[in-house]
Amino acid sequence: MTSFREYIFQAGALIGGVLYALPVVKLRGFRAEKELLLQIAAVFLPVIVVSLDGAETYGLELWVFLAFFLSIILLVLWALLSSRMLTRFEKRNLRVASWLIVAFAWLRFYELVEDSPCIYYFAYLTLFISMLFLLYSAMVAYERVSRWL
Repeated sequence: MTSFREYIFQAGALIGGVLYALPVVKLRGFRAEKELLLQIAAVFLPVIVVSLDGAETYGLELWVFLAFFLSIILLVLWALLSSRMLTRFEKRNLRVASWLIVAFAWLRFYELVEDSPCIYYFAYLTLFISMLFLLYSAMVAYERVSRWL
């Protein structure tokens, strides 16, 4: 059973992530496209599979937390993707990064069900590569914005 402190941490992390993505959505600098909605649905699909399975409901709140957190990362990726200062190369990198996050959600689900160390490392490798793509595009965007100022 999860303790109260873990719930406070999870709620704080989710609220912090939402507050991080909210200004971009509020200032209309963000376009929600069908691909983003499909990716968020694909991130939440393992949660539904785990909850319908019934035998593996231990840690369901962790699955929900991970799905919300990954969807917030997807929102931040797509907010950066909707900026007009990136080239096609950086936008393609961000699209690949967003699909790698979806792959991470599914690989993490499969790893927890099958308990395989190889899949565990491969799942975190996909997350690491997607974060590298995100950081590269964010640094390029920062460099271009700093030239204007």
